Amino acid sequence: MTEEFHEVESMYLDPVAGPRTETISLEPGKSAIVGRSSTCDVQLSDDQSVSRSHMALWMKSGRWLLQDKGSRHGTFLNGQRLEAEQVTYLSHGDLLSAGPYTFRVRFGEDPVSFATTEDVRASFGQIEPIAPNELDNLASHRLGLLMNCASSIHGATDEKELARSVLNAVIRGTGFSRAAMVRPVGSLDQVEIIASDAPRAGDGSDADFVFSRSVLKAAAEHRIVRLKDVPDFEEAKSIIDLGIASALCAPVRVGPDLYAFLYLDSRSRGSHIESDAAAFCAAVAQMCGLALANIQRHRLEERQQVLDADLRAARAAQMRMMPPEEGERGGTHYAMRSLPGRGVAGDLFDVFDTGEDRVTVMLGDVSGKGMGAAIIMAMTQSVLGTVLRHRAELRRAVEIADHYVDEHSAVGEFVSLWLGVIDRKAREVQFIDAGHGYGVLRRASGELEVIQSNGGLPLGVEPDRGHTPDVLSWSDGDRLILFSDGVIEQPRPDGQRFGLDRVLSVLEHSADELGDVDGVLQALFEFSDADRLDDDVTVASIRLST
Repeated sequence: MTEEFHEVESMYLDPVAGPRTETISLEPGKSAIVGRSSTCDVQLSDDQSVSRSHMALWMKSGRWLLQDKGSRHGTFLNGQRLEAEQVTYLSHGDLLSAGPYTFRVRFGEDPVSFATTEDVRASFGQIEPIAPNELDNLASHRLGLLMNCASSIHGATDEKELARSVLNAVIRGTGFSRAAMVRPVGSLDQVEIIASDAPRAGDGSDADFVFSRSVLKAAAEHRIVRLKDVPDFEEAKSIIDLGIASALCAPVRVGPDLYAFLYLDSRSRGSHIESDAAAFCAAVAQMCGLALANIQRHRLEERQQVLDADLRAARAAQMRMMPPEEGERGGTHYAMRSLPGRGVAGDLFDVFDTGEDRVTVMLGDVSGKGMGAAIIMAMTQSVLGTVLRHRAELRRAVEIADHYVDEHSAVGEFVSLWLGVIDRKAREVQFIDAGHGYGVLRRASGELEVIQSNGGLPLGVEPDRGHTPDVLSWSDGDRLILFSDGVIEQPRPDGQRFGLDRVLSVLEHSADELGDVDGVLQALFEFSDADRLDDDVTVASIRLST
């Protein structure tokens, strides 16, 4: 089964379970952080199972995407927990859960839905939950039918095919004349019909179906409920008035989430309802929930495959923007390694000849992670490369890039940057450190110097404040080592971070630029004891020589 993705407009998250909240509306071109913190774009209640920054939602290329933000208790999509920081696509009808909240994803206008009827004003009247011992009394002569139903149910490849198989099963196995699989739209006041098996109205619609809100509410709170046929059951708007002689309703759950209802009724008092109808319906509803979970799991896997392919393509395009991992520019030799934390990196690196025995080198880190950070990275690298290749003075190049990032990035997005011009004749490096702060000069003698600077704000924060260049002198055989904050901040299981001292320890014993970058990365992986780093990591070593 291949899931189709359609370009969509607005997205709505209709609440279906949890504390009372309004429908969340998201417009194209807007991103939203959802969580407990008051700084989030969408703030949920102060329930501790909702993280301060729980999940992120945004649209890209006509598709809405979801990312778990490393939440403590997890983000669930159709009953499947997303990995921390995992990004996946959303589809119409998805169930999205965070803490006690469950929302149904809706694109565009409201779906065709039917109002439920408030038929019992006080308590549940003659609606009763089915006792567990009755559900266990599924007679052996019925198992054959149930097994045939199971085969068709588990052979279904999508929701509608599954619903049709389920309705066919319960009609054959219970004696009820009408059945529908419905799901709530926001609340139990409205339901959407997934599929139905009943005589049609004159216009061929499902308009003849009337759903008891009381029955749905009772079923949501129990395994399965029955409406007893009691002639003197009279309320202002009773089931009897609706012409329904008997009804049965079973909840369909995907994991802990209420996904839909199996709703059966009969309008003929002479109908023969099987004595084990409730047990049969409960068994089919349980199989339906398992089959739905399986379909949703496959769907999530397919989405992840699509996303992984997109990320691989983006990573390939990104790597084409970077120079080779080892090489020479304008007589200056270098080695570099860049590893993404999740598919694509928000780090930038470049080294290029600007003529007159000058070589420009830059290394930066974009706030955030994943695809959005990669786009900001590519944009910044392109602007700086273009301006500097046209011989712009260092301060002017940073000023142009600073304003560009400010104008083209979202609130909270910025770029920390170390940008330097190596002058081989003067044996100097003129550089600007815009909020980066990670650079080491390894002298040919083996002495290590952590590079200090006047500092400055990252690009995109306050572009009118400007940046002041610094200058450092070097001798033949010295090496300039730059690295992103993902190196320093990489944690190990006990929470301790890699830190600057471990970087210096590696550099103290490395023999050349290749040993610098490979040594730092090897030490980083050994320290973290992980197959994948938490954040984007870039390490570069440039040999300074005339």
